[in-house]
Amino acid sequence: MFEDTPIVPVHFKRAVQLCAGCHVELDVADHAGLTVDRCSMRFSDSDAAPQTLMLRARRTPGAYSRVLALSFERIANSSNSTWAGYVQPNILVSE
Repeated sequence: MFEDTPIVPVHFKRAVQLCAGCHVELDVADHAGLTVDRCSMRFSDSDAAPQTLMLRARRTPGAYSRVLALSFERIANSSNSTWAGYVQPNILVSE
């Protein structure tokens, strides 16, 4: 990703069926080198629409092009204990 790259949308979609009335919140833990438009996404059984994070590389002296990691917190806010404690693997962001 380059510092002059325009804002990039990254779409997240739940890949598993959640039980009726269940939800899971995914919080961004670290976005070093990136600017994000929000720090949390909520996925529910009743809404299959993708969640979108808008990302942009932060200006950093001496670093123009780079691959950055977007990492997430351990899931703590979930209406289903199955997902409590799950950690979404890091996602490498590049262009």
